[in-house]
Amino acid sequence: MYCFFFLLEPTFIKVPPKNLTVPEGKVFDLRCEASFDSRLEIKYFWLRDGAKLKIENPNGRIYWDEGKNVLKVDAVIPDDGGEYTCVAFTPGPASEARAAAIVNIKGSKLLLLIINAMKTRHQHHQHLLDSYCFTLTV
Repeated sequence: MYCFFFLLEPTFIKVPPKNLTVPEGKVFDLRCEASFDSRLEIKYFWLRDGAKLKIENPNGRIYWDEGKNVLKVDAVIPDDGGEYTCVAFTPGPASEARAAAIVNIKGSKLLLLIINAMKTRHQHHQHLLDSYCFTLTV
């Protein structure tokens, strides 16, 4: 019997989305790029405030260019503010990475108190290490 083992590179976010403050009625886009084992296929999806984002059709107000992994929101309204998370993963031998950005809507009549708890994961000598960053936006 012969066995073959392949060491796979972990998936991680190399270009995370950036925090933004956007005036109401304007446009914003978020970009995200992951590094992954080139023998695997990479997939992405986006969350807003922890829930999977529903992407409208290409002519809609919220559009995702899946090939470039760019999320675009036109004619911004106050409800578009929040924490946007890019999730990159490789199917099969699962490896996942996440990065988040806060989008504040300038001119919103609501006072937003957002605690940004971005969690990044790092692979280190077969141990998964978690690091946390907290910022307070008022």
